Amino acid sequence: SSVSHALNICLQIADGLQAAHSQNIIHRDIKPSNVWLEAPRGDVKLMDFGLCYSSEKLDPLTAHGAILGTPLYMAPEMADGEVTPKSDIYSVGVILYQLLAARPPFEASTPVGILARALTATPPSIRASNDVVSKELEQFVFSAMEKNPHVRIATAQEFYDRLHKIQRTFVEKQGS
Repeated sequence: SSVSHALNICLQIADGLQAAHSQNIIHRDIKPSNVWLEAPRGDVKLMDFGLCYSSEKLDPLTAHGAILGTPLYMAPEMADGEVTPKSDIYSVGVILYQLLAARPPFEASTPVGILARALTATPPSIRASNDVVSKELEQFVFSAMEKNPHVRIATAQEFYDRLHKIQRTFVEKQGS
């Protein structure tokens, strides 16, 4: 199903992020065009580490002024120039939202408008668009997309573990 496909893609992204984060590398531009799906097995590769940086040395040129990344997938704290591994978690949450709801969580006619909504608005229910999505899965997506990084899912590993558990439950339900 499209739900299990979505979960599989995001589990693989989280797995890739976990590897990067363990090397102190933050991608900071996770978006669909940087996620490569390989046929026929559907293996996922993270592309374009061009914007990423090692948390040890932040380039002041990219740190100030320029809006890097794609507003829809940017964590709210990035608007203040704060970038942590949790910023990548937020981005994967947005991708998962989009895959499950078949629409983006925030819509506006300009990038700044999208960013403003990401900072203030609550995304619409995923279950309203897709009744196959469980309450638990919807809550998981929203916890990955928390505006406050301190209450967001903390690590790529935690994201992976929790989503994997939800996936197992989903597969069992589909089988019954």
